[in-house]
Formats: sequence, C-alpha cells, structure tokens
Amino acid sequence: MPEGRKPTVEKIISLAARPSTLKGKTVALYHNDKVASFSVMKTVGKLLKERVGVKDVFEVHSKAPFMRHPDRAIEEALKADAVVAGTAD
Repeated sequence: MPEGRKPTVEKIISLAARPSTLKGKTVALYHNDKVASFSVMKTVGKLLKERVGVKDVFEVHSKAPFMRHPDRAIEEALKADAVVAGTAD
C-alpha cells in the first residue's frame, strides 16, 4: 500500500443473525473431512445434543462432491438454524 494512504472498505458485511439459544434447533457441522476434523465434529454434535438440547445435527464437508461445487455445501449449511465450522489435519 502506498505510504500515507489508509485502507478503505468498499463493502460492509454484517454478521449473520445468532439464535438466542440452540435448544430445539438444527445445527450443521461444516468441516474439511480430515480424520481429526471428522472425529472432533462428531463429538461436538453429540455434546450439542446432550448438553444444549439441539434437536438435530447434520454434516456438511468440503470433500467431493462439494469441493467441486462449494455453492452446494453452502446451500446445505443454510438449511440449518446455525452452523459450526471446523478444520483439522
């Protein structure tokens, strides 16, 4: 960036709405489908059901066919009331 110039923001992006509670909600678990990520997200889903009262969880991952079509992964995740995302190796 040239000296003396301040960065500008061309578009302000708002945060997604947050539900006041996850109790009774459906949560998408978005991960990169690596072994560690798969294991962690399975545990997160189980704990959300047991401790928070989440109604249902489903997985959305970046592995094929979603890797070739990331918009499909986003469309799937948007079917949930909330999304928990994680990555691992």
